[in-house]
Amino acid sequence: MNEKIAIIDTDSMLYSAFMPNKVADPNTGEPMKVDGKFVYTPKTDDEIKDTLDGIMFHIFNEGAFTHYIGFVKGNDTTDDRLLINPEYKAQRTKEIPEKWEITKQHAIEKWGIIEVNDIEVDDAVRITNINIPNSHIVAIDKDLLWLEGENFNWRKNEWNTVTKSQEEEYLSRSLIIGDTVDNIKGLVGKGEKYCDRHYIKKVHEVLPYYIIDYGLEKGVEEFYKNFKCLYILEKSDKFTNIPTPISIEKIIKNNESETNESRSSSRKLPNS
Repeated sequence: MNEKIAIIDTDSMLYSAFMPNKVADPNTGEPMKVDGKFVYTPKTDDEIKDTLDGIMFHIFNEGAFTHYIGFVKGNDTTDDRLLINPEYKAQRTKEIPEKWEITKQHAIEKWGIIEVNDIEVDDAVRITNINIPNSHIVAIDKDLLWLEGENFNWRKNEWNTVTKSQEEEYLSRSLIIGDTVDNIKGLVGKGEKYCDRHYIKKVHEVLPYYIIDYGLEKGVEEFYKNFKCLYILEKSDKFTNIPTPISIEKIIKNNESETNESRSSSRKLPNS
């Protein structure tokens, strides 16, 4: 069998796993709303773990993968980009979600997900994808899905094939438009229509538009700052040991064996 390897951005999966459940209206069965807003109830720890497991199986089945490597955020992941742009991701809350750690620990212990330190998960995903043949990026983040290759959006169950030129065009347009999620402003007031009108496709062709807006010195500075924050690394001295893919068949068998042993143990009578 030919290997088909998933390189997974696991961060978004963790957030999806511990998101609270919508409360169903007892009369209609539809999600309940109060004052126009959905009503939620927190998940138990076991529900969170089951949800994460379900997402993993969903990816394996829908993507028809044989192996995988998954990454989750660790410590000091944005330090390098913050040195270049102190406002990078500044609008995001610094508070760790209540259920983040228990969900993360379950991903690490049960599924062998790898904690990434010193660089961002996106960088680890791309570097690994480049270095492992027959591998595919698995994510819901558009920045990863628009990298060169055949990538799988696990939430939409969609494959998309991206060429090198399409990847560069996406980065070039992002340099103009910016990225509100990461607090990268781009060129003020410039959007998709501006990129269409100026046929934005190449990174080196974007710099003159920065100089027009900011002047020479400030334009070069802003261009460099935004490029370094938007560009997902192809290599890094802080990430040189490429992980070995995990066999899906093997890990599922191991998990089933552990579950059966646990059930068998729980049925034994306590010592008298």
